[in-house]
Amino acid sequence: MATFITVRFGSDNRLLFNPDCTLCLLVDNIKKRCGNLISSPVMNHIALMDEKLHIINLSNSSRENALPLFTERGIYILLEVKRRQGLPTMYDSILDHTYLDQAAIVKLEHISNPSSSKHSVLARSGSSTALQKWKKAPNTKKSSSSSSSRATGTS
Repeated sequence: MATFITVRFGSDNRLLFNPDCTLCLLVDNIKKRCGNLISSPVMNHIALMDEKLHIINLSNSSRENALPLFTERGIYILLEVKRRQGLPTMYDSILDHTYLDQAAIVKLEHISNPSSSKHSVLARSGSSTALQKWKKAPNTKKSSSSSSSRATGTS
């Protein structure tokens, strides 16, 4: 049985990936294929956020199978990891914020600025609706045919 995940990024682009490979191969594939479709292809460190707003940090160096990290047919948002010396690690969504629900935005702000207690309260109260909005995520933005959603499998 083929297993795949969907990665959302850019102007609500979607690509399919097969996580039944080494983690380093999956990370390289995500960077290459997603980077080719967005204006800023330089992504040194990436992570994915799942439907329950859990962040999966991806390390290029791991030769272990990536499959156990993911839910079959799961939908994930591509994040760029920005490490700042002396400051908390910052996570920035590669998916345009117009396609993120409020709970996801609050979660990203909270983990990038953990000293703010206001964000942690909002994240707890808003995360229950995140799963419902995640899969629906209507296209509210008009886009040209070149930036429309794409789905391509990998082997």
